[in-house]
Amino acid sequence: NTSKTLRASGNAQKAAADRK
Repeated sequence: NTSKTLRASGNAQKAAADRK
C-alpha cells in the first residue's frame, strides 16, 4: 500500500515538473 502511495506521489510530482 505504501508503495502505491509513493508511486502516485512520484507520478504527481513528475506531472508538476513536466508542467513547469
